[in-house]
Amino acid sequence: PPALFIQQSMAASASLEYARKLHEEVPPDMWCVTKRELMEFVQDVRHAWQEGKIPNSAACPNPHHEDPTHGPNFYQVNEYFVKPKTLEAGGMSYALMKHPEGLPCEVFITHAWTEGIFEFADNVARAWPGSKSNLYCCLLANPQNLDIARLLEGPPICSPFAKALQRSTHMLVVPNRNMSIYSRLWCVYEAYLGTRWNKIYVMPAGPTWSALGWRCVQTILPSTLVGIIVGLGVLWLRPTSDDLNLPLTFLLYAALLFQLLPICCAKRIAQSKTLRFL
Repeated sequence: PPALFIQQSMAASASLEYARKLHEEVPPDMWCVTKRELMEFVQDVRHAWQEGKIPNSAACPNPHHEDPTHGPNFYQVNEYFVKPKTLEAGGMSYALMKHPEGLPCEVFITHAWTEGIFEFADNVARAWPGSKSNLYCCLLANPQNLDIARLLEGPPICSPFAKALQRSTHMLVVPNRNMSIYSRLWCVYEAYLGTRWNKIYVMPAGPTWSALGWRCVQTILPSTLVGIIVGLGVLWLRPTSDDLNLPLTFLLYAALLFQLLPICCAKRIAQSKTLRFL
């Protein structure tokens, strides 16, 4: 009925008005979530994707939509998950839905929306600066149900992106398999500001777990084969003295240990790599 429609429209308008005021009162450099909340968000998205609630839209087709290591892209996650969830809560951003008072920005994430959300989360986890907690990610920071163009009115240096980046200490650069993020003008501008403000750039320099596992196989397999051959040789020779068995056994275990130590340390060393532009 028309009366019910008018009531619903007025309620929605009042709700969005609260969201507008909230984003006016809380400065953009406080539109943040924690790293833990980001990973919980990604898990919620994965559950919704598995249940078929995030389809591969025709407007923004994603060739890797069904890939569990890639998943739906940011356009799809925004349309089918973020916007409905935040609209139900009042229309504010996901970040201010979680923290109406805001959280100070520590890590600014620069990325492209064509990437898969699961690929994005993996890269963030591998590049994360361990001492930090709060992050600014535009998907979660901006009020997706409001007029985003209005937020970007005026000089770019006054945009929410620039204000959040200026407060941060680190800029986390997230690459993806679909495109270079620096084909996006905003990412280029963010890189310029990060250099100008002497931010610490971090990116996922470490290998993925699958690549690391394959490297472990390549490294361990030769030494294992050598050990088997030497062991069979020792059995065939059948030395009568235990004095010969002990050094051989020690030598084999020592060789294996020296093979394993670099592999165990490789992941942590690679993750700790940072790139700083002065």
